[in-house]
Amino acid sequence: MIAPGLWSRRDAYDIGAEYRAVVGLPGGLDGPHGTVLRRANTEAHNMTLVTSLMGSDGDTLGLGVVYVMDANNFPALQAELCMQFLDDPNEVYPPAYHALKSSLVASGRIVETSCPPNYVC
Repeated sequence: MIAPGLWSRRDAYDIGAEYRAVVGLPGGLDGPHGTVLRRANTEAHNMTLVTSLMGSDGDTLGLGVVYVMDANNFPALQAELCMQFLDDPNEVYPPAYHALKSSLVASGRIVETSCPPNYVC
C-alpha cells in the first residue's frame, strides 16, 4: 500500500497500461454483479470504480482506480499457458497456488494459445 486507499504492485517493473487494475463483469457496473462488486470494494478497499468504455485506459498505479469493463463486449483473453501461475519476482507462492495450473489445464479451463513464444517460456 502506498497510502490509505492507494495500492502498489510488488514488482516495481509492472508499470504501464498492461498492468492497470481492471475487472470484467457481464454488463459492467450496471450488470447483475455490479452491486456485489461495489459492496465488496467498499468493505475491503474503497477504491474508485470507473466504467471503461473502450478498453484503452491508462495505468492505475497510484490512482486508487479500478476500471470495470463489460465482459459481454470485452471478453477476457487468456495469456500464454506458460505465463500462468508463476512466482512473483519478489515473492514465492505456495505449492497449492502452483498446483492450480495442472488442475485448470486438466479441466480445460485454461488451454494452450496461439501466442508466439516469448523469452520467459
